[in-house]
Amino acid sequence: MVFEINYTEGCQKCKLTDRIFKSKGLNSKLQLFTPDKLAYAKSKGMRVSPLVQVFDDNGVLIDEWNDFNVDKIKYWGK
Repeated sequence: MVFEINYTEGCQKCKLTDRIFKSKGLNSKLQLFTPDKLAYAKSKGMRVSPLVQVFDDNGVLIDEWNDFNVDKIKYWGK
């Protein structure tokens, strides 16, 4: 499983999300928002960083959210 954390410059919630996942031994990757990824997030009504996407071992998107979502972080970090 891979956790992609799309972030904006200076986003502390983004860095904290990444640190929590890494502290639990999870495979997380911080990635600066690309124009395409930013357009995707906006099309989904997401306006706050980070955009976190969870991919299974086959690269299939299985979950996503934005902002510092404690419930989702706890769920995936167990």
